[in-house]
Amino acid sequence: MDRPRILVIDDEPRLLQVIESFLSLEGFDVVSAESAEAGLRIVDDRAPDIVVLDINMPGLDGLEVCRRVKAQAPALPVLIISGRDSAGDGRRARLAGASDFVQKPFNLPELAALIRTHLAIGRESTTA
Repeated sequence: MDRPRILVIDDEPRLLQVIESFLSLEGFDVVSAESAEAGLRIVDDRAPDIVVLDINMPGLDGLEVCRRVKAQAPALPVLIISGRDSAGDGRRARLAGASDFVQKPFNLPELAALIRTHLAIGRESTTA
């Protein structure tokens, strides 16, 4: 079986590198982007199995990226991560189409488990 392709979009290069390295060690094929625009191009070109993206980025924010991704690929799971401490972020993320919301700082093994859960849900819905 092919390794699931994860697209991680975050404008913080250090965090992006940490997430990419960890998820690669967990057996995922990880593609990363440091901007919303680059991430949207990757969605078009590389067809990821799931997208993990930061809510707070310059230019297009994560909520707008999520809306655009879901308009292109409604079944593609999107996990939004945020360092902002706003109770409404999770609600806004889900209204934008996000499959889940993760507050920074987060535990990397838990993020990997959450990704696996959403990938399994996606497989179940395509075989049902």
